[in-house]
Amino acid sequence: MVVLILFLLIGGKVVNQSLDSFAKLKNGQIDLSASQAQKALIIIKPLNLITGHRISFLAAWQAGLDLETLLPDWIKYLSYAQTSQNQAEDAVLSAKLISQTCADIDQLSLYLPRIFWAQKLIPKPVLAVFDYWQNHQAELRSLISYYLNNNHTILLIFQNSHELRASGGFMGSYALLKTKSGQIESWVVEDIYDADGQFTGFVTAPHGVKEYLSSAKGMRLPDSNWQAEFSQAAPTILQYFALGDRSNIDTVITINHSVLEDLLKVTGPIYLPDYHQVITSETAINLLENRPGNFFAGSGLKKHLISQLITQIKLLFEDFGTEEWTTFFELMPKFISHKDIQIYSIQPDIQAHLEQLGVTGTWPWPKDADLVGWIESNVGINKVNKYVTRTLEITLSQYQTQITAQFHNADSLQYVNYQRVYVPNQWQIVSVVDQNREIVDWHQELVELTDGQVVREIGFLVITPGQSQQTVSLLFDRRNDPKTSGKEIFMPKQSGLPPLPVTLIRDDLSQTVMLESDQVF
Repeated sequence: MVVLILFLLIGGKVVNQSLDSFAKLKNGQIDLSASQAQKALIIIKPLNLITGHRISFLAAWQAGLDLETLLPDWIKYLSYAQTSQNQAEDAVLSAKLISQTCADIDQLSLYLPRIFWAQKLIPKPVLAVFDYWQNHQAELRSLISYYLNNNHTILLIFQNSHELRASGGFMGSYALLKTKSGQIESWVVEDIYDADGQFTGFVTAPHGVKEYLSSAKGMRLPDSNWQAEFSQAAPTILQYFALGDRSNIDTVITINHSVLEDLLKVTGPIYLPDYHQVITSETAINLLENRPGNFFAGSGLKKHLISQLITQIKLLFEDFGTEEWTTFFELMPKFISHKDIQIYSIQPDIQAHLEQLGVTGTWPWPKDADLVGWIESNVGINKVNKYVTRTLEITLSQYQTQITAQFHNADSLQYVNYQRVYVPNQWQIVSVVDQNREIVDWHQELVELTDGQVVREIGFLVITPGQSQQTVSLLFDRRNDPKTSGKEIFMPKQSGLPPLPVTLIRDDLSQTVMLESDQVF
């Protein structure tokens, strides 16, 4: 009886210390939280040793408390490393912290799925983060170590999907971030024409850009995100930034405007004092498109507006509580699968890790499936895409494939779309028909994807007048494809394109899916 009472007293004290540490952590009292966690570990660690780490909730409990005790060390390291001149010492310290932190996350991701009550009490987005870690821990460890060590120059490109382009939207603005040991050392926001204006040369534009966007000036930075895969577009983007005197960039991240809208749903409205404006998720893109005052390309007004918006979001992030972080984690899978955020690194090993995480915009085309890639580009220099919807129908007969698209434009302006379709290189194009009128000036060529597979690209102009519909149909001959019968279809999702209804008709059977991510069906 005495032993039982003693056990209950000790257990109650440990539980109280743990709960107190979590409460202090939630309130931002990092040092006090770590102190209470350290006291609780005095009992929890021996219990885990005695039980051989076979009790899941004890092992997860210890890992969670361990993480709390590391937080003050991380804060000290990040503050110290930003001013330190000893990179070798910084690397040793960061490696130690990364190793300890990753080990604790490993334990949590391993044991939490085994705890029934944890599955019920812990928010699903948080559990999903640990599940994601469990599946990709090797890649995530390498990325954390890479970006927390040394200096980096990161290019953030803000894309407006209301003016759709291959990689997500028109690149109107960007931010250059310089980091040291994981801390942002400096950052500057610029208009895309700031860098573009530094380049006075001429580079031959690809088809589509040459006829409808270049104005005989060749390929320019604002249109350099033209290639279908972001992993191929990013090196081209970097080349034009280098030509615009913005060099030494090692990482490119594109962010679609929908990310800002979703973040504002988490943070709530943001007040910009210099403009006396309140930005909400519904008005954010309108404010950025319809800028106050007299705006012209390259002016300081746009840069200042976006800089102030980023600063306000950063301040709100610093005040995030458990509920806000949970909601943010819930959004991340969507950002990745919809390709609203895409990342490219100039370092091949880092790029390989990013590809494993599915964030590079590379098309993971299975070799035993056929490919149908659908890429739209608004070359009308307007923001009509927010009013355009479309459906796609793919009909497979014995030796032919017919792809039919129906566009509906609810705006008064016309939608001028340079449409590109990607199919296996063995497929032969028979015809392209636009509203019962055969298109004869389409362009085709063979292009190589990131993974080395060669595909056929067909490009042509489709104009959908305002307040109307437009139908376009492509017919392909597949007799040169040696294994055409019964193949599945792989369709990559275009960044910036809303969920696309796709109907596949095969052997008189139809299947309709909503294309929200890369999909095989």
